Amino acid sequence: MRFREFNGGLRMPVSNEEQALLDKIEESDSPIDRTMLTEREQELARKMISRGLLVMRKINETTCYFVNNPKDLWRDK
Repeated sequence: MRFREFNGGLRMPVSNEEQALLDKIEESDSPIDRTMLTEREQELARKMISRGLLVMRKINETTCYFVNNPKDLWRDK
């Protein structure tokens, strides 16, 4: 079990398996297509979306995953 710190100081506990998936998505430098993930990784991604660690978006009729960045949620006034 590890803690993952996001921008803004938010810390979330993540398992080693979740950390490996986060690293895989971040290394791709672009949204990762759902078809590039194994069935187990897809299920893990679904659970991580509900925890707020990942974001799922449809781009050109394909489902893609992004690492959620809480900094993107805050607006500077």
